[in-house]
Amino acid sequence: MEIFFGIKAIKAMEITRGDYNKYRGWDMPDDEDADEVGMLVEYPADPDNKPNHPDHEGYISWCPKVVFDKHHRSNGELTFGDALHALEHGQRVARKGWNGKGMFLFLLPADDNIPTKAIHDPALRKVIEAEVGGETFSALGSIRMFTADKKILTGWLASQTDMLSKDWEILTD
Repeated sequence: MEIFFGIKAIKAMEITRGDYNKYRGWDMPDDEDADEVGMLVEYPADPDNKPNHPDHEGYISWCPKVVFDKHHRSNGELTFGDALHALEHGQRVARKGWNGKGMFLFLLPADDNIPTKAIHDPALRKVIEAEVGGETFSALGSIRMFTADKKILTGWLASQTDMLSKDWEILTD
């Protein structure tokens, strides 16, 4: 078998195996420990991940707590790599350790088909028309910051402290 790595924001709550089986309306198998502590895990709903319980929007399952704790981190305890992955999937991220309130990062993805006429900055439009020409141009993606004073910083760069910190969190709406 191959090895796979993944990251996904999930919901989870502590529940015993017995209570999980009762919640699902299942009989408890004789060879399983009803008192074993685990986690009810809910994966986000998407077209490939249909709900399997009427009280949940996503697919639910049960996992032993010792296994869950080994492979999951709480939001706010994520690495910079986790934050980059979240940015690539359209989410906003921030560090708990940042001083400014309300600051976060977001990704402006690369685009190979931006209409030149959509550029309102005269200096930028002049460069694009002179150097690229044509009706459209390509732009590389960039990480941007929404600052504490409600401004957009284009081209945010991570410090070594940011890259090595484990206090990243994915922001939810």
